[in-house]
Amino acid sequence: MPSRLWASQGWVSPVLLVNGRMAGVWKHEHNGRRVSVEIEPFAKLPRWTRTHIAAEAERLASFLDGDLALKIQH
Repeated sequence: MPSRLWASQGWVSPVLLVNGRMAGVWKHEHNGRRVSVEIEPFAKLPRWTRTHIAAEAERLASFLDGDLALKIQH
């Protein structure tokens, strides 16, 4: 898990928090109007988190004035 959060170069990945705990990492890419958001959970996520993840990803896409493409890895 730590190698998914930081590297020796000093960068830190955005972290997915569920009930105050690190549950995964996420990344996004903005290409034209498309905003791709990819979630990589550390373990299976509770079903209810999908709604909240989608809402947060949609807020990001809206902020970047783009169309959301969301992928949650299993």
